[in-house]
Amino acid sequence: MNNFICKKIVYLNVLAISLFLFGCSSTYRVSRNYSKADLYNNFNKSCYGKSVNITLTNDSSFIVSGGANISNDSLILFPGEESVNNVYLQLDQVKEVSYKSNWLGISFGIVCGVAAGGIAGVLGAAPAKDKNGNFDRSISTIQGVLAGAVVGSVVGWLIGYTYIYQFNP
Repeated sequence: MNNFICKKIVYLNVLAISLFLFGCSSTYRVSRNYSKADLYNNFNKSCYGKSVNITLTNDSSFIVSGGANISNDSLILFPGEESVNNVYLQLDQVKEVSYKSNWLGISFGIVCGVAAGGIAGVLGAAPAKDKNGNFDRSISTIQGVLAGAVVGSVVGWLIGYTYIYQFNP
């Protein structure tokens, strides 16, 4: 088998595997560097009204659709249904709180998709000949970049960007 074809197969397999391993998140560790007021304000602005995943220190987890707030060292959970009362948990019982932003995932998906599409365009497509008879890969590279941006934005929106607040890791 041609050496170029072997390299192309290896690069395309590495590219495909890297797309499956791609994930984005931002982790906020609660430590002494944050003032309580700043942390509470940031958390309350970010998590109110969103579907949040709560993980307790005993590793049980659940999802709350109405969001969460912090007040007086307690995590207040809003179930999202008017017939259900709010739930209060002490922060020392909470391991982490996370939520996903689909729209922010688009930007990371585009970046990953452009890079992957460019590589796939260079390695995966047969080069075209220009008017001088030289091989030109620029058209397939541009097509790969554009297709990668579109596919990456869709995948990025589906995967999303996860914000994680860790209280007792």
